[in-house]
Amino acid sequence: SSVVKHDPDWIQGDSSGVFVVTGAQLISKGRWPKTVLHLRLHYTHLPNCTIRKTEWAAAPEASHKSNFLMNLSTTFTFTQRTVADAPKQLPAELNSGVYPDGPPVPVRSARLLKYVDTAEVVRGPHDDPGHWLVTAAKLVSEGGKIGLHVKFALLDYSKES
Repeated sequence: SSVVKHDPDWIQGDSSGVFVVTGAQLISKGRWPKTVLHLRLHYTHLPNCTIRKTEWAAAPEASHKSNFLMNLSTTFTFTQRTVADAPKQLPAELNSGVYPDGPPVPVRSARLLKYVDTAEVVRGPHDDPGHWLVTAAKLVSEGGKIGLHVKFALLDYSKES
């Protein structure tokens, strides 16, 4: 991957504040074997903020192994016999307390898993010292797979009235 050079004069006017990532898209351009993969980030400006601390993070090695087992387990389907008088079950609410790594999803392409690391890179209020927001990300190649490195930031909010 190639780095995009920062132009400090790109914004006009008052630039006090921080831009945080609020969306991302993966875009492929070209034809095989000259296909290029781009990561397009969408930003939102938070005024009256400064960055206190930043850290780059990648998916931990342990999640690579557990992700493989999770993907393997979700490829199997099970059937359940229904009893005529059985009460109908309400849909279960999935939250991070039930599935800390996110709800299981079926693997769409086993061939894709050979080339793409699908482990999540997360950080939240449970990570000291507070709420982390994403300010940058980049695609990387590690161990023959395409992965994601994410830059997290702790913000300071100024108290202007």
